[in-house]
Amino acid sequence: MRPLPHHFSVTAYAGVEGSVLTESEQAPALAVYPPLLAGGPGKTWSPEDLLLAAIADGFALSFRAVARDSSIGWQDLQVTVEAKLDWQQQVKFTQFKTRATIRLQEGQDKDELGRLLQQAQRNCAVANCLNLDLDLEVFFSSSADAPAELCMPLQ
Repeated sequence: MRPLPHHFSVTAYAGVEGSVLTESEQAPALAVYPPLLAGGPGKTWSPEDLLLAAIADGFALSFRAVARDSSIGWQDLQVTVEAKLDWQQQVKFTQFKTRATIRLQEGQDKDELGRLLQQAQRNCAVANCLNLDLDLEVFFSSSADAPAELCMPLQ
């Protein structure tokens, strides 16, 4: 990683109706609409979806870095972030839950991977800047065919 600070910029273009075109120098443009629950067309990215995607992706990439630095083995990781939007003197997200399902390599220590997942959660720049309390549930699987086993809710 390059030395900090890092700088990022995103620009959104909006007309009276239709999508908001969101651009970054680093990536292709996205057409963003309100979520279906707020009158959007559905089956499109919304700002709410993008926020949850940033949290999920930030967690996954933080875990990848932490695991690489520790030289611990794993096969793959699936991260799902769920959130509750509610009224608390204003409309805001009031609850976030991160569910991490990780497929282990043969003989891998679940406790060590659990500690690394907790470390990844603490190191996630996106979640840290949002000052979120994220509930983390970890599921372990030893093969593609085996159901994931809930190991521990991590706080």
